[in-house]
Amino acid sequence: SHTLDCRQWALDALCCDEDMTVVSPDALDQLVACARALTDDVRQTASFIQGNSTLLFKRGVSPSNSGEWMEDYDYVNLESKESVARQHAEIREALPAELRKSYDALVHEAEKMAITNDKKLEDGMDPSDIQVLSFYSAQCTTHALHLTHAIDAFLQTVEHNQPPKVFLAHGKFVVLSAHKLVHIGDTVHRNVSCADVRTRVLACANALSEALATTVHKTKRAAQQFPSVTAVQEMVDSVVDISHLARDLKMSLKIVTQ
Repeated sequence: SHTLDCRQWALDALCCDEDMTVVSPDALDQLVACARALTDDVRQTASFIQGNSTLLFKRGVSPSNSGEWMEDYDYVNLESKESVARQHAEIREALPAELRKSYDALVHEAEKMAITNDKKLEDGMDPSDIQVLSFYSAQCTTHALHLTHAIDAFLQTVEHNQPPKVFLAHGKFVVLSAHKLVHIGDTVHRNVSCADVRTRVLACANALSEALATTVHKTKRAAQQFPSVTAVQEMVDSVVDISHLARDLKMSLKIVTQ
């Protein structure tokens, strides 16, 4: 393009007669050839980045940045109520009868979490650290129970050898419940003044957030490689890790308030 700029894109300098034999491409020919290949190059680059995003981009330190890997499940928040209800009905219809009750419970708990007004909770917080911890310890216990239910239902789908469509749907509830705990840990870290408490809670929240990112990645891989036993087992192990780390976060809040 520098050569073309030097010629000021003059028509008489760029055009050539039809009967001229061009030995090598001139600057304009090179630009046109580059433009033609640009679309394919961009498409290939975007595909590569999408497929290797977890390896190329490392999550930030603060759990508040966990939205990056949550993009894999952004449809949980963006879909309309009617669309979500329709998908839930389809998943429920595909489930064995013995799994439908637990799935209904997951949907009900997720709906309750969706209407929680976090701003209202923060407006009622007392500036005292102990009151902040007491309040969010109770919240953590509630959401940890939701997470336990979600994990139990998820593991049942694996035990019953359900297809990816089913365990991916259950995986959404695991991610939603665990991410709520990460948010609680981040909120406590930002609203208490005791350095020891801040450090301990943030460490637990960060560990849980990292485990969530790993679970999202391994769940997608298990779906792609299904019915690979190895991939499914790695997915299950990562979900079990979430259970342990969620318990650590819950206990880090309870120890202080007891």
